[in-house]
Amino acid sequence: MNRIIKSAKLDFYSANSTVLTLLLLCLLNIGLSFVLRNPYNSIMTSGLIAATLSGTIFLTHEGSHSGKLYGILPVKKHEVVIGRYIYGMTIGVINLIFAYILAVVVALTFNMQPSFTDMAPNYLPLVALMFIYYCLSIGISYPLYFAIGYKKFMIILPVILNLLFQLYVFPFIYGSANSKGWLDKHWGFFTRPYLWLTIGIGFAIGLALIAISIVVAYMIYKRKEI
Repeated sequence: MNRIIKSAKLDFYSANSTVLTLLLLCLLNIGLSFVLRNPYNSIMTSGLIAATLSGTIFLTHEGSHSGKLYGILPVKKHEVVIGRYIYGMTIGVINLIFAYILAVVVALTFNMQPSFTDMAPNYLPLVALMFIYYCLSIGISYPLYFAIGYKKFMIILPVILNLLFQLYVFPFIYGSANSKGWLDKHWGFFTRPYLWLTIGIGFAIGLALIAISIVVAYMIYKRKEI
């Protein structure tokens, strides 16, 4: 376990160059959320930011050829893979926490909710949904990055997944101005006392996707020459 943590730390040290990009994108998300006056937008935009940035660690290693360092370090391939996913999940969770706080701030600023306690049933289900999206995004992209490399896909894959999510999944869940979505029709289930059950199921689905992806990524990476 100690070597897995060290592998994840190495990824964080290697990704220092992306910190400024992350801060700039977070500032952009804040600006858009206040201009559009849309708390939901902050959560969805954060999902795209996290899915895009978490993959740049592969580009960092490819550009500096630092991936070869793992070949001489006392770390096994499955530890490298798990460490990489720890890095990715940390980025995703931090972004979603930031997104929820931003959504609450926007709602309070523009008086969109009658009370603070009413915000959790409105925004936490979307946080859980975006967690599933994020896990699906890196769950698909990470094995491909391990197999082929980041430069072959760049940010195209996360962007495509996000567009599909916004065009099809989000309207289906939340509906549109003319019709109710699936979540709107079943709103009672997602509010108290079933809210935390909903959140738990969402995060369980996301973690299950990650577990499957780790196995696939390891099966690919263990056959790869470093």
